[in-house]
Amino acid sequence: MRRAGASSNDATILEIAEDLLRKGQSATAAALGAFFMVAAEHEGTLFGPMVLLVAGTGRGVKVFDGRLRQPGLGRKRPRGFLASEAIPRASRVAVPLSIAAGAVAMAFDGRSGLGQVIRPAIGRARDAGFPLRAEVLENIASLGPKALSESMISQAFLRSAGPSVGGIITPADLRQIPETAFGAAELPCEAGLWSHPFSEAAGFPVVPALRQKASEILGPSLVLLTADPEGVLAGICFYRPASTVAIEGLELAVPASAVPVERGVARVPAGAALYAPTPMAVLTSAQGAYVGCAGFPDAGVTSLEALERARLKLRRDPTTLAVY
Repeated sequence: MRRAGASSNDATILEIAEDLLRKGQSATAAALGAFFMVAAEHEGTLFGPMVLLVAGTGRGVKVFDGRLRQPGLGRKRPRGFLASEAIPRASRVAVPLSIAAGAVAMAFDGRSGLGQVIRPAIGRARDAGFPLRAEVLENIASLGPKALSESMISQAFLRSAGPSVGGIITPADLRQIPETAFGAAELPCEAGLWSHPFSEAAGFPVVPALRQKASEILGPSLVLLTADPEGVLAGICFYRPASTVAIEGLELAVPASAVPVERGVARVPAGAALYAPTPMAVLTSAQGAYVGCAGFPDAGVTSLEALERARLKLRRDPTTLAVY
């Protein structure tokens, strides 16, 4: 009887997660461990959007929101670019919240710390020939989200995306550690209740133009589902972004997701979460037990109608905890 397992639309990510589960890692740690291992090799993953969905008996369903945020905290509204002006790439650098979301998720998990989850990725970054990226990961392992406001990372962001180069990143952006965890919405369907974040049915309307833009910038979503012997289910969604802006001196980049300030156009509020598809859900039985999770990496946005098309699924027997 199998009591732990994983499913993903990416073979490499699946292999990483299965190895971590075999080593006794929790579902949450295995999901985040795979995220950091991919981030060690791809420049745009670490500072890209990441959303984690976790469910377990006595835990409820929690969403850890690591979507990018619009920059500009603590700064007056710039005059904005004219329609005739070239918009610098620096103005499209958004604020990463993946580290904060990961730190909160591991505190909620309670079985290991963020540093322990990150450490294997440090070695992988070095082996892949990215010593500066490994140093960034080391700082994050030691300091958690506060690493973004320390000089190595914060100065690199300000050089690459601050006002002096046409960007709108501020020191306040890099100091923010907002609440990143909240309960998922529960929606009725024939099979029970599907709990999932950021869907239109859950009250997050999606502008079609934003959906198309996010798809062009981020590329295909990477979805990983994990289950551990303690009865915890986790789903994580992140990216190898297709369009990024390099952060000087870190061997890292940020997806070009921020919305530049344009003259005569309403400004996206600083600190606002920027749209990123999060195609995953947790299945709850009519009795309230968490009996599965699903991924919809081809569906764009999770919806109840997408249930039958779910390409990735993990099921769990609520009595024996067997995973299949």
